[in-house]
Amino acid sequence: MFAPEIPHFDVVSLLIIILAVFASHRAAELPRMRQPGWLRTLTGWLYVQRQRWPLAAGIGALLVLYALPLGAVFLLLNFLSTFWYGWAEFLVSVAILIYCWGPRDLDRDVAHCLKVNEGDLAEGARLRLIAGHPGAGEQPTSLVVLGAALERWFGPILWFLALGPMGALLYRMTQQLANREELGARLSTDQAETVQYLLFLLNFPVAWAMTLSLAVIGHFDSVLGAGRRHVAEHGTGWLSCRLDVLYVTARPSLLASLETAGKDSDLESADAVSMALAMAWRILFLWLTLLAVFVLAGWLA
Repeated sequence: MFAPEIPHFDVVSLLIIILAVFASHRAAELPRMRQPGWLRTLTGWLYVQRQRWPLAAGIGALLVLYALPLGAVFLLLNFLSTFWYGWAEFLVSVAILIYCWGPRDLDRDVAHCLKVNEGDLAEGARLRLIAGHPGAGEQPTSLVVLGAALERWFGPILWFLALGPMGALLYRMTQQLANREELGARLSTDQAETVQYLLFLLNFPVAWAMTLSLAVIGHFDSVLGAGRRHVAEHGTGWLSCRLDVLYVTARPSLLASLETAGKDSDLESADAVSMALAMAWRILFLWLTLLAVFVLAGWLA
């Protein structure tokens, strides 16, 4: 069954992701259960320690903040691996990935955006969509959908595949600490900068994986051409470019798809927003298909 060490691609990982996607899509009450009360408690404790001990403002104290929940998950999964032939560990892994999904449901937020299209209601719907994703606020709404999908769906998936449930929890912790003002305000300046940089490192492979997926499911030449131009503008190597590569490469793909469908090329339009959500779902299905291929190849080998 699934083990808490670095996993290989197996059928159990695939089943965990499928169950998490299904539960998160169907259960409307899950966003309320994903409130980071425990993280508020930990950051509050760290803030109190900073007032008492200057050393608590350093990176070491931040490592302790991460080690407490991640270590607890590691020990719990190791303990449960001996029960019910591994089923207890499997169910807890599903629960952790469900918790790390979102926290808001992307489909419902997009549907709310499509229902209201003018005035204060429209702006409120857009703010609801970008909540927790401050870097997406300058982009058209259709591109915001893909940026939200990165942090709500694909970040937890990729780091779950890389590091197991602890990877998904590491990603969600970092995203919450970096993007929630009430949590970030309790960190020192050095700690807040470290969290922002860690989120950059965690998002970087996700953004490029989504970009390559866009090339596969959409307009290959336009996506890769935009990616190359973006890299050339921001440095001499792939690692030197900014994370907005996803927005840069998704824009021509969306415009080409709108043109092919005979729709208006306005990226703020309802058609563009709906197409962006459909594009996110196609990327998700592509990832699940590739994972299933790896699982099948492992069986055949």
